[in-house]
Amino acid sequence: MLVLGEYWEQGKYSEAIPLLEELAADGSAGAAHHLANAYSNGQGVEKDLERAAHWLRVAADLGSEEARRSLVHYDRRKAQAGS
Repeated sequence: MLVLGEYWEQGKYSEAIPLLEELAADGSAGAAHHLANAYSNGQGVEKDLERAAHWLRVAADLGSEEARRSLVHYDRRKAQAGS
């Protein structure tokens, strides 16, 4: 989706978020992973690590190995912080 890429490249993250959500709802692991990164970094949305983890789980469930690895790392850091 060219418009999405243009929004992201131009730093118009808040305009890209609804498009990413739509793509993720349609089963795009890549879009879900981009949403995780957006929530993790506060790009176009308020920074929210729990929402980032949610989207990582969605991306992993949709088959993203990169998201699965990121989620394992996130869960380890969360467990260490809780100890």
